[in-house]
Amino acid sequence: MLLEKTGVPGIYKVCGKKGKVKYRLYINVQVPDPISPAGFRWKLKGKTVAKYQEAVDAKVKTQAEVKSGRYTEPTDVTVREVVAAWLEAGKTRGVTKHGKWKIQTHLSHETQFNHIAAKLGEVKASALRKSMIEQAAAEWKEAISADTANTLLAQLSAAFKWALRDPDRFGIKANPLDTVERLAREERAEEVDGGILDYGEDQLRAKPGTLREIQPHEVLSKLELRKIIEAASPGLERALLMAAVFCGLRHGELAGLRWSQINLKGRTLTVSRSLTRLSKKHGGPRLESPKRKKSVRTIDLPAPLLAELRQWKIQCSPNPLDLVFVNSLGKPTCRQENGDRLKACCKRAGVRPITMHNLRHSYASQQLLAGTDPVEVAGLMGHSSPMVTFSIYAHWIKREKSHAQERLATSILDAVEEGSEEASTQIV
Repeated sequence: MLLEKTGVPGIYKVCGKKGKVKYRLYINVQVPDPISPAGFRWKLKGKTVAKYQEAVDAKVKTQAEVKSGRYTEPTDVTVREVVAAWLEAGKTRGVTKHGKWKIQTHLSHETQFNHIAAKLGEVKASALRKSMIEQAAAEWKEAISADTANTLLAQLSAAFKWALRDPDRFGIKANPLDTVERLAREERAEEVDGGILDYGEDQLRAKPGTLREIQPHEVLSKLELRKIIEAASPGLERALLMAAVFCGLRHGELAGLRWSQINLKGRTLTVSRSLTRLSKKHGGPRLESPKRKKSVRTIDLPAPLLAELRQWKIQCSPNPLDLVFVNSLGKPTCRQENGDRLKACCKRAGVRPITMHNLRHSYASQQLLAGTDPVEVAGLMGHSSPMVTFSIYAHWIKREKSHAQERLATSILDAVEEGSEEASTQIV
């Protein structure tokens, strides 16, 4: 390969066998070297580009990065290795300010990782480009769904964002997912009267990675909640549903609640543990810390719930973990079992069927409708921030109405021509 000098030092013209011209850039860069007293060494790097101006631009950019200390040496680390390292970090020490993941979060990410590895796993992380990602996303959408494709893109983006903290190890200096557009949901048309095709939904879904606002049809009214409590069978069912209705606990927090966390004399309940159900393959059920640090909280017990818990404690089967909500064999109740229990209770009460988590949403919405401060509701719910409460339950946060619509309509209907007799009358 013959190199011909150009007007810029370090850039050479290369003529191929068939007369095709390319340009070769040679430039010295700093790379980490733990053995060197200075902590780095100089290394001659070569790069071939198709056009002369590309070589000039690459030289200027690289020199600026070296001078500012922002130069990152590309490595042979693959996308598979980046995501695997991110998964391990999330499991063992955490990748965000919230600490390490709960086990089911890690298992969910592991399942998604298989899809990413199949399409992009062997690509060098430093060589991953927008076009490659978009091609993989299109294939995921075709094979699975647009929603799943967006979830995979979000996971890959999170892994690269984490890897940017250690550029020397992973050899990347930018997150290639930052410029990748998320996929739109597929909309199926429904034909309505008159031959008009109706696309989409009345309620727009939240964007991937954002909190979804809970809608009125997802919660129950005070009367419906009362009917459920009255229809509940005495014992485990009534105590469980009343705790969900009056305290707004997550299902895992209900299932992991111990008698030692309930102060019947002080009339308080402390949430500090959560029961996570896993298959035997992954170790079986486990008691662990709640979802977030803010999830650890103490809640006052209203008198009706306090009386029900006192009665249930007498009937509750003894169990090694001293759990509150167990069956006759002393085994903790599962989500499916409690869901079926609630569904049957709704049927007896003449109320539309809902899930256990809908009871949590109903608790929050009724607190806000009663005028409870959103910051206090955030604490009662165990949300990481009041902004979470504002985002999810904005529909029920009381606001003073400005009557803007009425004012606008009145001003339009009362409008008159300038200089007219009516206008003079209004001025007077």
